[in-house]
Amino acid sequence: MTEAQLLADVANGFDLLVMGADKWRQVTDPAWYAVGPTDSTATSKRDRALATLPAVLVVPRAGDRPEGVELLDVDEAHHPVNATDVRAGADHARAWMLPEAAAHARRTGAWPSGAG
Repeated sequence: MTEAQLLADVANGFDLLVMGADKWRQVTDPAWYAVGPTDSTATSKRDRALATLPAVLVVPRAGDRPEGVELLDVDEAHHPVNATDVRAGADHARAWMLPEAAAHARRTGAWPSGAG
């Protein structure tokens, strides 16, 4: 468990980080690092965060196969699986949570709409 919010901080000390293509697009988008619409330091903040990441494997999402990063070869049946749908409480996504994660969510209130 961590209080860190940025993946660069969460992954500190790990050897490998696996994320979906949708999250990779966010992590590499300077807009996610901007403090405001005129933040001219967003790109350098992004570059510093990316430089701290361990090795990254990216899982394709519904045909989204980013270039310039190593892709994790998973069966296409798994491409729709994503944490966003779990957090949103999508009915089809409830089965994606491990029992331990669902129990944690019920116990702590984490991801309240997706814990079912």
